[in-house]
Amino acid sequence: MRWRHPVVGEIPPDVFINLAETQQMIVPLTHHLLALIASDAAVLKRILPRGVKLG
Repeated sequence: MRWRHPVVGEIPPDVFINLAETQQMIVPLTHHLLALIASDAAVLKRILPRGVKLG
């Protein structure tokens, strides 16, 4: 995960994760990330082939 700040630019994960922890925002951040992953996985499941034939 990357945080692209409009003024500062890209902020490394070790910086914003530490900030999220100190501000008690790590759980909401984790939930948001899991929701994004689930959404992306659903899209990929629809557009990618089901399997690969061997042999």
